[in-house]
Amino acid sequence: DTAKAIHALSDILRYAMNSKSYMVPLRDEIEVLKKYIYIQSLKYKDRFDIELDIDEDTLDLKVLKMTIQPLLENSVFHGILPVNRKCKIKISSYVEDGMLKIKVEDDGVGIPEETLVKLKDNVNGEVFDMAHAHGLSSVNQRCILLFGEKYGCEIISKERGTTIIVKYPILTDGDKK
Repeated sequence: DTAKAIHALSDILRYAMNSKSYMVPLRDEIEVLKKYIYIQSLKYKDRFDIELDIDEDTLDLKVLKMTIQPLLENSVFHGILPVNRKCKIKISSYVEDGMLKIKVEDDGVGIPEETLVKLKDNVNGEVFDMAHAHGLSSVNQRCILLFGEKYGCEIISKERGTTIIVKYPILTDGDKK
């Protein structure tokens, strides 16, 4: 297990450090995400199950590199670990409203309304607090800067669970971005 984990970590680092492209096919993001899931599953054993529901038609669409992993990490650390039960994280991709949407949802602890308002302000750049939500904020700001205001992250939370939806334009290998 240790050797496999080290190999998975080195693959993740190699992928993250490769500066040839900041846009990658979703299929590449998912492959790296699987390695991250493997490492987390070794660390947290029976704390959560992960379901991948990736629409085959979305695998060749382009996404920003290293945008799903921080969302999964947030689910694990802020949604799952604070509760005393086994939880579920579902990661899905689909095309809707002319956009590629990637959804990361968990059934862990939700975000209280007051905290959610502050989080949304931070993620949208209205307030900047490096101690909180910098991964989510980074994903959101990168999407908005590259593609415009209608793209980026949407945060939905209830008493039990949080959902993050990242919205991308439909881009393929033939597109310039």
